[in-house]
Amino acid sequence: MTRTILASLALLLPISLYAAPPHVFRTITARTSTILTGTLHYQRGETVIVGRVVMRTTAEGDFVFRFTNAANATLLELRQDNSYAVIEGKLIGGGWEGPTSSTPSKLRGWLSLSRLFVNQVQSFGRTTTVGDEKFEFRFP
Repeated sequence: MTRTILASLALLLPISLYAAPPHVFRTITARTSTILTGTLHYQRGETVIVGRVVMRTTAEGDFVFRFTNAANATLLELRQDNSYAVIEGKLIGGGWEGPTSSTPSKLRGWLSLSRLFVNQVQSFGRTTTVGDEKFEFRFP
């Protein structure tokens, strides 16, 4: 019995040593980022939601995005860098985390937003369509 337990532990030890460490995002501060606030008019099929957005971007490609409704309830939060993303909220029915190269198709629109804002000259508005989703941004 003891040999069986030891043999099982010996098999598990190498697996635990090679498990990938959790992804660590850079620390974003007011000095290292650009903050942008405005409104988002989001449409998917017959669903239309208008709410407030707050975004932070860095020159290194970091993107933090929060979308809230009129009552200031969070609908969606996204944190993304050049290779990894964490997204969650009521609007997507839960959450997802993983390499951006393996983004599920239903989240590709949201994860494509970073390219509109990271290292880009900001304007008063931006519009993009990804699949059946339309994103219209307005900034004061």
